[in-house]
Amino acid sequence: MDDTLRELLAARDGHFLLESGHHGHLLLDLDAMLWRPAALEPLVLALSDSLTAYNVEAVVGPLVGGALLAYRVAERLALPFAYAERVAYAPGQLYSARYRLPQAFSALISGRRVAIVDDVINAGSAVCSTAAAVRASGAEPVVIAALLQLGETALRQQSLASVPLTTLASWPNTLWEPQECRLCTVGVPLEQPILSCG
Repeated sequence: MDDTLRELLAARDGHFLLESGHHGHLLLDLDAMLWRPAALEPLVLALSDSLTAYNVEAVVGPLVGGALLAYRVAERLALPFAYAERVAYAPGQLYSARYRLPQAFSALISGRRVAIVDDVINAGSAVCSTAAAVRASGAEPVVIAALLQLGETALRQQSLASVPLTTLASWPNTLWEPQECRLCTVGVPLEQPILSCG
């Protein structure tokens, strides 16, 4: 799986402002991964299989890439699907992105056991906010799943601590809060804003 992910995700080094507000040195081309659905299919199957032990009743993904992947997982598992849309974002502020479920989904998902599916989890910005939206709708996040986990930052998020995380691969990665960024210190120009992989 790791080799397939490396082939699908065109990694780029630099200095990036991520959705979470962190600075990072690694950027993945998540949109390009979706360009070849047939190549992605084995990963969708493996991610779907990893969820069977959790008695999931619905699948939710944050827009955009996470929701597209979540839809395919829901289809594979013959489960209902919903997406969370980003409704607020303040570039450069840590964890400022806010996601919500459209009202029609909120009523349908209430009382269900939910898998939150994203493409890649880095700092956990999108999945943290999506989990909060799922809980606000009266549903219970019982597992978070992603193709890839980057680093350990997301694992330190208290709001995710009680929810199991399943991924197909994990790659080392370093993120910095803006005031502690080593790349800023040495004068590497910052590319901003990067609205994914936060």
